[in-house]
Amino acid sequence: EYYCTSRGEHERSAKYFVWQSVDKLASFDAFFAVPLIGPRPMLQIIGERAVTAWMAVEAHQRATGPKELHRIEGASHVDLYDKKQYIDPAIDKLTDFYTTHLTAAG
Repeated sequence: EYYCTSRGEHERSAKYFVWQSVDKLASFDAFFAVPLIGPRPMLQIIGERAVTAWMAVEAHQRATGPKELHRIEGASHVDLYDKKQYIDPAIDKLTDFYTTHLTAAG
């Protein structure tokens, strides 16, 4: 729904789901390579109300390096795209996490 609104649409979007891709989506393991990210630090920022939060939890559990899963209170997945009240805390968290982890690595 979001991607068909004036806030989220794109002029080249087909605005429909291609059923021929369902088998490809069902068999694709997006989390298989997550352990390869380590030992690099990984921060995931998710909206507290995001229906996609389970994906971040799955990736977090498979990560092998320094990791953190940070929830933004009250936000959905798409709220983190462009709503200042959710973006500002996310930027603060990114700054803190990477300042700590990248400074320590350098």
